[in-house]
This record gives sequence, C-alpha cells and structure tokens, in this order.
Amino acid sequence: AGEDGGIWPGIIFRAQDTENYDLVWLMPLGADATDNVVYLPAAHGTVPWWTDAYVNSPRGSAPYSRGEWLPVSVRVQGLEASVRVRDLSDPILSVRLTYYLDGGCIGVYCGTQTSAKFRRFRIRHFEPTPIPDPPETAVPRGGGRASA
Repeated sequence: AGEDGGIWPGIIFRAQDTENYDLVWLMPLGADATDNVVYLPAAHGTVPWWTDAYVNSPRGSAPYSRGEWLPVSVRVQGLEASVRVRDLSDPILSVRLTYYLDGGCIGVYCGTQTSAKFRRFRIRHFEPTPIPDPPETAVPRGGGRASA
C-alpha cells in the first residue's frame, strides 16, 4: 500500500552503494496498465527519471493496482536481466544491462515520499555458466599450417 500521492516500489540489484545500482521500477496503474515496469540504471547518484534515457528505457507490462500483491522475479545473468510476474514463465521485460557494474548487493526500492510493502523476499545465487573452451580439433587460422 502507498500514500495517497503514489506508490513506486522496485527491486535494486548490482548495487555498489546508494549512488550506483540497477533498478526495476513497478507502477501500479490498474488493470489496463501497459509499460508500467521500467529498467533504470542509477549512476553516480543520478537516476534518469525525466530524461530521454527514461523515456526510451526498456519497459514491460504488468497490470496491477495499488494494494494488490504482485509477485515479481528479477533474474540477472551476466549482462542480461529479465523480469517475470505472477507465475508467468516468460519474462515481461528483458534488458541488456547498460551500466559497468559487475555484481553487487540486492535490495528493495521505494520512491521519494511514497511507501510500499514487501514480503517473502528471497535471493538465490546461481553459479555462472562458464564459456566452453573451443574444441581441440579447431583448425588454426591461415589454413592450419605454421610457417617456419
């Protein structure tokens, strides 16, 4: 639930500190909401709320209303993040992360002078998938013969 002025909950990931992090922001705009899930990178304390970066940032749709619980899953792997809601197996938003961060903390977000409630917050760490070595039978560049 939020104050009368609004509710702006979100999930923070890859946080280095309070000035540098990635954010998935959710806006409870009702049953007909579209484009109400937004990815925003915060760099050096600047969140691009009212810039072209915000207007053009990747968005997804998760219709929900104030006071309604919205189960959310944010999955981050390498430079990709995806957002799923409810029990949907397909993401509502998939983004290529735009900031230089490599790892960090996870947290919840609540917009200025608003409130939100969070429950059943779980974090699971998945081991990165290693990039396989090339096969030993790979042909070297230049025709496969070394010159002396």
